Amino acid sequence: KEGGQGGKKAAAAAAFEPDECSHCGVLQRVGEASFKRCSRCKLVRYCSVACAKQHWRQGHKNECVSQSQQLKAVTDPTEAILNKHAPKDFCDPISFELMADPVFTADGNTYERSTIEAWFRTGNTTAAGASEPDECSHCGVLQRAGEASFKRCSRCKLVRYCSVACAKQHWREGHKNECVSQSQQLKAAANTTEEILNKHAPKDFCDPINFDLMTDPVVCADGNTYERSTIETWFKTGNTTSPLTGVELESTSLIPNVLMRKVILSWRENEGAAVVEAAKRAPNATNAASSNGS
Repeated sequence: KEGGQGGKKAAAAAAFEPDECSHCGVLQRVGEASFKRCSRCKLVRYCSVACAKQHWRQGHKNECVSQSQQLKAVTDPTEAILNKHAPKDFCDPISFELMADPVFTADGNTYERSTIEAWFRTGNTTAAGASEPDECSHCGVLQRAGEASFKRCSRCKLVRYCSVACAKQHWREGHKNECVSQSQQLKAAANTTEEILNKHAPKDFCDPINFDLMTDPVVCADGNTYERSTIETWFKTGNTTSPLTGVELESTSLIPNVLMRKVILSWRENEGAAVVEAAKRAPNATNAASSNGS
């Protein structure tokens, strides 16, 4: 035992890197407490209060100020650069700065904790973020604040109208032809496209119950995100526990995960679209090669 303890002490001594006093240059001895840092800049150490005072008088008071200012100068531009180049969905919708502690609120949006807490402390009880207004596909008028969402075309679901009159006029002006073709295209391509997207989507974008790419993600009381229709079916069958942990849930209420929906939609329109296009081109390339070979 004594030999083992002696070996440990020897190893600790070998690994010991002593502090050095920034004034007199004396080194910390083995077993001695670490030298204290300058209480202002934290960049130099001293073996005694006397050395600290002497070093301050000899000019460290000027260096110390410049060092603290330099640290502040480095921090501010770094944050400014990050805030400028961060993806919009990663920024707080109130302060527009990159979030460090994102939280959900009842409106389904994500905010920086300190910002939304300050919002509520000032007496606000309404949603802080403003959603983008709908635009009428015929006359171009924008939805006004507090006004109900414009209704979609009941057939293709791809366009919105501010009134029935606009919907009828747009139909007569040619949407009836576009609508038919769009619905047919969507129906023909939907199954293949969804299969490709489900196969290649990042795991975090997929529902943890059916493993399909989510289109309407919601946050459950267990803190996990699910596809709305899937988790609602889970509750309708009499389940009151978390599908992932099995723990009894305090509530079956669901909150829309707005940030996740935006991120998934962005992925579908960019990386997902490229994956689908590549996957659909592959069979054509294979068929062409077979034809040339024959």
